[in-house]
Amino acid sequence: MLKALYQDIRDEKLFRAFKRGDQGAFEQLYSRHASRLVSHLYRLTGNSLQAEDIAQEAWLAVIRNSQQFDSSQRFSTWLFTIARRKQIDLWRKQSTQQDKLGKPLFDVLEQLSDAGLNDAINQVSVQDLIDKIHDLSSLQLEALLLKIAGFSQHDIATITSAQPEAVKSRIRYATRALRSALSAQ
Repeated sequence: MLKALYQDIRDEKLFRAFKRGDQGAFEQLYSRHASRLVSHLYRLTGNSLQAEDIAQEAWLAVIRNSQQFDSSQRFSTWLFTIARRKQIDLWRKQSTQQDKLGKPLFDVLEQLSDAGLNDAINQVSVQDLIDKIHDLSSLQLEALLLKIAGFSQHDIATITSAQPEAVKSRIRYATRALRSALSAQ
């Protein structure tokens, strides 16, 4: 019943309702974005427990900092920006960054497959593709994964605190590098 009540309401309107004390609105936002956020963080960290911890910290920051939400941007963009900052904070505490954002390579392959590159992936040696993924910079990989997750270039720029042209370039380079690996076969 609760889901049906909030189902057709945009995230930003739900967040305003939450700020006015509507707990159900927050539950709907959480229901819409929690698994996507944890999945994205897992792809970046390679550690499910760490991804869940970062996501929980991000949701707590959303609650604590609800007055700082800029209603001119999308709620999901703001949430992923907070999560990215929490992820960076954790890496700084650990003082060692895992290889290429700690990405599990087969999860990246799965994402590429989900993005419609299935036939090409099946025709290339997995090792060649893994080598190309390793060649991507962390920034290129992060931009590509956010694009695959459905974010616009503008949203990716906001999440990563980068200029839109830099994001466009990172995605273009990453896509070109992976296509070259796929077409080399």
